[in-house]
This record gives sequence, structure tokens and C-alpha cells, in this order.
Amino acid sequence: MSDPNDQFGRLEEKLLKAIDLFKRTQAEKRTLEQEVEKLKGQTQNVEAIKTMERELTNLRQNREDVEKLKAEARERTQFIEAMERELITLRQEREGVEKLKGENQQRVQTIKAMEKELIALRREREDVRSRVEKLLERVDAMTQEQ
Repeated sequence: MSDPNDQFGRLEEKLLKAIDLFKRTQAEKRTLEQEVEKLKGQTQNVEAIKTMERELTNLRQNREDVEKLKAEARERTQFIEAMERELITLRQEREGVEKLKGENQQRVQTIKAMEKELIALRREREDVRSRVEKLLERVDAMTQEQ
């Protein structure tokens, strides 16, 4: 999929061309309608009137084409706007995910530090227990001697 800005630029160019074509068509239509009215009064120019009527029909078709292009341009504009909104939403979601990843990494580090501290405390407890047992054995030995 191409960049929304490129799509919007192409759409804008098409719209400008369509508007220009529409304006020229309107001016040509008015001119031809005036000429048709003049020629209708002259019976010797019947063929010219038929040609101009065909041209008028073509101009009307061109106007319809311009209207279709305008409708298509509106649809594309709406599509681009929807894609831009979706892009903003996705960026926000990605930022949220990145934030959660950072928080998760901090928690993992905290858990690892706590595990190390727990292991150290268990070792210290075992050392203390061992010393207490040795003291109790000495106390027992001393009381038995007496």
C-alpha cells in the first residue's frame, strides 16, 4: 500500500483536473448552446446544428464523467481519512505495547534480584541454624559433664 500522503496528492491532482475540465465544459456548453440557437434560425446550417448537438451531448457526458470523478474523489478522501485514523490508533497501541514491555522488563529484573536475595537469605539461615546446632551440642556436652 502506498503512502497516504501520495494517495492524497494524486487525488488532489485528479480533483483539480476534474474541476478544470468541468469549468471548460460549462463554458463550452454555454457557447455551443448559443451557437445552436443561432443556427436553428438558419435552415441551411442544419448539419452544423446536428454536429453541435452531438458535441453538446458529449459535453453532457463529460459533465457526468466529472461528477463520477468527484464522487470517486470523495470516496478516496474518506478512505484516506479512515486509514489515517487507523494509523494513529495503531501507533498509539504500539506505544502502549512498548510501555508494557518496559514495565515487564523492570518486573523481571526485580524478580531476579528478589530471587538472588532469597537465595542469600536461605544460605544465611542455614549458616545460622548450623551455628545454633553446634552451640546447642556444646551446651549439651557441658551439661552432661556436670
